[in-house]
Amino acid sequence: MGAIFDTLVVRDNSMAIQPSLAMSWDTPDSSTWIFHLRDGVKFHNGDAFDANAVKFTLERFVDPATKAAQAGLLKPITSVEVVDPRTVKVSTNGAYAALLSVLSDYVYVMDPAVKGQDANKMVIGSGAYQFVDWQPGQRVTIKANPSYWGKKAQLDQIVLRPIPDAAARLVELKTGGVDIISPVAPTQYADLSGSGANLSKAPGTIITPGYKTAGLNDAQIEGFKAHASAAAVLGRTGTEDEVAKAVSFLASDDASYITGIELFVDGGTAQI
Repeated sequence: MGAIFDTLVVRDNSMAIQPSLAMSWDTPDSSTWIFHLRDGVKFHNGDAFDANAVKFTLERFVDPATKAAQAGLLKPITSVEVVDPRTVKVSTNGAYAALLSVLSDYVYVMDPAVKGQDANKMVIGSGAYQFVDWQPGQRVTIKANPSYWGKKAQLDQIVLRPIPDAAARLVELKTGGVDIISPVAPTQYADLSGSGANLSKAPGTIITPGYKTAGLNDAQIEGFKAHASAAAVLGRTGTEDEVAKAVSFLASDDASYITGIELFVDGGTAQI
């Protein structure tokens, strides 16, 4: 997504928020954000990026019809106002310190031209690469955007293949089937050592642990999965119905809080 679309703000290598499509922003009070937008940016179809695109993107993100998994993260927004083509005013229902982080991590700015269209097929961003082709379950092809406003793409074309299984990804890398894999499971770091592959690490905002289930029976494993699923609903701020069901489950005797599971995070381990 980040190759095709831009966000209003981005994180640098130290995880600090930096300008992107928004050159700067002001907070005249605790519930008001004024974003000053970059000029001269165009979407891949030639349409100009402006405040209307930001308003469309934010309103589309929270629209139930979009079914965005992280829509709840923008619930504090009460209105989005186009002040002029280069200025957007975002109002919230109180102080919302996480807004810039949410805009950086989840909200990709889209061209209003996709309104009423299937955004999976009409893929129009303003990023360094532009959409070429999608073969469901097989590959997505993107190519360099010669008109990109920022740092130019270093590759003319990239083919992205979905390989859900971590072991299969590693085999593809080792046998030359692919040039890059992501993510790399922490338990695979040792396998890559001495293989000639370059392992790149960078700070992130999400911890995705792996876990061993050796010694656990099927009921314990299923209980752990159910507990994790319910916790995930709360973590992503689900719908009121989802949250109510998750809270009810976690408070019941059916929720399995299993001890002795070994978690792997960035090569280290922890016991729960």
